[in-house]
Amino acid sequence: MTVDPWDALIAVGSAGFVACLMPQLVKTLRTRHADDLSWGFLVLVLFSSACTLPYEMHKGEFVFGATQAVNLLVWGTVAIVKLRPAPARKAH
Repeated sequence: MTVDPWDALIAVGSAGFVACLMPQLVKTLRTRHADDLSWGFLVLVLFSSACTLPYEMHKGEFVFGATQAVNLLVWGTVAIVKLRPAPARKAH
């Protein structure tokens, strides 16, 4: 079986992209805050991924499409936390 080098690059790049998202997701879930991210960024990244995902599925680019789905999941979670952050902790 021969591996297409372009498919390998997409797979490695997509895995790296998803790995890059994990620290932000963990931080957001741990702190229950996303104050350091702007609404402009969140709206733009969610909109872009929402536009790209159907196109990639239509073209049969399932690896890149799955990456966009993870992108939507992670940044959507961050946006939800930004909308509904944990209550501020009281100092003792």
